[in-house]
Amino acid sequence: MRRKIILYNPNLKEKAKELRNSSTLSEILLWKYLKSKKLQGYDFHRQKPVDNYIVDFYCPDLMLAIEIDGVSHESKEVADKIRQKRLGSLGISVLRFTDSDVKKNMEGVLNVIENWIDNNTPPNPLSRGDLKHIIPSLEGSKRWVNNSGQTLVEIILAIGIASIVIVGLAILAASALKGAQEAIRKTESAKFANAGVEAALFHKNTQTFSSIVSGCYELEFGGGGTILQPMYTPCDANPNNNWDPVISPTTGLAYERRIQITINGNDMNVVSTIRWSDTQAAAGQFREVSVPRLITNWK
Repeated sequence: MRRKIILYNPNLKEKAKELRNSSTLSEILLWKYLKSKKLQGYDFHRQKPVDNYIVDFYCPDLMLAIEIDGVSHESKEVADKIRQKRLGSLGISVLRFTDSDVKKNMEGVLNVIENWIDNNTPPNPLSRGDLKHIIPSLEGSKRWVNNSGQTLVEIILAIGIASIVIVGLAILAASALKGAQEAIRKTESAKFANAGVEAALFHKNTQTFSSIVSGCYELEFGGGGTILQPMYTPCDANPNNNWDPVISPTTGLAYERRIQITINGNDMNVVSTIRWSDTQAAAGQFREVSVPRLITNWK
């Protein structure tokens, strides 16, 4: 992703400094995971002036802004929409989280950010420029020449480059395949979680929820998998029950899924989990990926 230079109003510098010195608790908590390139090596800035606005966190390499909405944002819905539309016109994507999301579900917040990065950045394979830093310079070595007119330096460099490229390509190929499969599983688990959220919100004012009170429920899709006909049953204490077999339409990989909805008053937490068995899992065991979605004031 190519960095784009975004100009900003210089009058905002002092205000941004004040905001950095008076950060909210949720901003401090999230900054702990974003600072010093801790998140996949990307450099984030805190309280960064962009155009005529100040965003909570900004990564210029990703063109990504992250905003934490506190209580004050509830009365600024129209202004927030105008602000987000302007940032979007500059090519900046915005991820928004509530103050409660950050304080109560940091793992879910980080999962969402990492999923966005995985789905919006190209791979970065080893380049010839990197090889210059790997292979030490042999300038000044005694120039031996073979029958083909090649110097000793040229022969050593050719062998070294070829070896590094072959090994590097093999590692990259294996890593890319594994990384692609993991990313697909994360993405599909997130889609299941979103489907669970949609189903719950769709039925919140219908008879489906008339008997549902605070507690844990497992979501089972009826009607050929459509979200319009979900069934809700109490969560089973046995971790091996109520898994639905699924074949990935993207990779053809087989795995199982389970969606659990925990309702606590006006808060709803939807956790989508997919599990599968492969060579990295012990006999009879599974590997799994879980994606949480927290909805506050869902009623």
